Amino acid sequence: MVHDLLPVTDGDKVTYKTVLNKGNKNEEVKEMEIGENDRVWVDYRHMHMKDVLGKLGEDFAKFRAANPQFADDNDKSNVNTIKDMLGGLTEFQQGKDAYTLHLNMAEECMNYFQSRKLLEVSSTEQSFATGLDENYKKAKNLAAQLVQLLDDDSVVHPDRLRLILLYIMYRGGLLGGDIRKLMAHAGLPPQDGGVIANLELLGVRVEKPLKDEKPPVQPLFNRRNPPPESEELSLNRYELAIKQMLEDQLQGNLDPTIFPFTRPHTETDGAIVAQEMQSQQASLRSAKPTWARTRSVDQPRQRIIVFMAGGATYGESRACHEISAAYNRDVYLATTHMLTPGLFLRQVGDLGVDRRRLDLPYERPKPTAPAHLFEREAPPAPTPPPQKKPVSTAHLNPPAPPEALMAGMSINGNGSGSSPASSGSGKHDKKDKKDKDKKDKDKKEKKEKKYRFFK
Repeated sequence: MVHDLLPVTDGDKVTYKTVLNKGNKNEEVKEMEIGENDRVWVDYRHMHMKDVLGKLGEDFAKFRAANPQFADDNDKSNVNTIKDMLGGLTEFQQGKDAYTLHLNMAEECMNYFQSRKLLEVSSTEQSFATGLDENYKKAKNLAAQLVQLLDDDSVVHPDRLRLILLYIMYRGGLLGGDIRKLMAHAGLPPQDGGVIANLELLGVRVEKPLKDEKPPVQPLFNRRNPPPESEELSLNRYELAIKQMLEDQLQGNLDPTIFPFTRPHTETDGAIVAQEMQSQQASLRSAKPTWARTRSVDQPRQRIIVFMAGGATYGESRACHEISAAYNRDVYLATTHMLTPGLFLRQVGDLGVDRRRLDLPYERPKPTAPAHLFEREAPPAPTPPPQKKPVSTAHLNPPAPPEALMAGMSINGNGSGSSPASSGSGKHDKKDKKDKDKKDKDKKEKKEKKYRFFK
């Protein structure tokens, strides 16, 4: 009911704006997160509103009683009281804000419920969906109830459109003129006629001829009437198909032609299901009582994964929670998105729109990286080769020949232009000759002295 009636923001986080400390000096409007960390939300989200209103007030009174140091009329001059207040201030404030949030949400839901006459609207919707009245007998005078609600100013236009849609499905189609009369009586705009016509795309027959011999469509699951001692509320007469499907699956009665197996079904699987059902229905007087068995905390439970294509409602998630608690299974609900009444009507109306205007996610162009990431940087300008300094080769050149001196030289020594160098050379030759003659003379004398004895 919270998601269907209140403006809850369901994005990355589920949030809701509420007023804290209303009527006090520190009054503020705060957007609070609703999630698994919110203990109050986890405990109450699957309960009926009638039960929530009673239990929520009792739990809040217990919470205030467990924290008497935060009472408004408490004497705060006591030192010990102040210490206790400071020690539990954070925890108390979080708990107080959580209870305030959910009390405000429950109050606003009840205001919507009364101002829009949702009790009468939902009762008529249950009759359209089941064909039974509050006493589980065949419903009568449903057309008169519909017209009466369409005349009521308290019933908003989306609820009127939804009532007409349910009535068409209940009757298996109406004459085209009757549909237009109902729309005019409800004061609906012409574009809502497209929503009604698009039901054909979902397999619902909208218009039928005057003499129609076509048999009505049989429901997928047979209606199971509640036992006489059941205290089921009149607003819960309609049982969701997903709940009946899960019950038939757990009991082994699910029709395999409608829900075929993804792998061949073996006899072992059937024996396991039969054994589990027998253990659940075992009597306390049996030889082996099963009630005394203790379940290990770490023992995993059987998992059931349900995928709903095209969206699932929050009522269907509640049905999975009830099956999980009743049959001791872990039921996981997966879907493309969660549906609310307003979102469902809008999406049915969009079925007749050109798909190019719908901006469907899978038809959007694939995201690409920015173009600048693929641009190559311009190559750097070539650097000119370093200029080599000219190397001096003067030290490599041979010295110039002494042409002037060579011009004055004479090979025979008779030249008229003898130079000092040539005269010096002649003296040197004479000295060498004189030394040679002296050596020869000394050598000859030594030889004569050596052989003188033998003469």
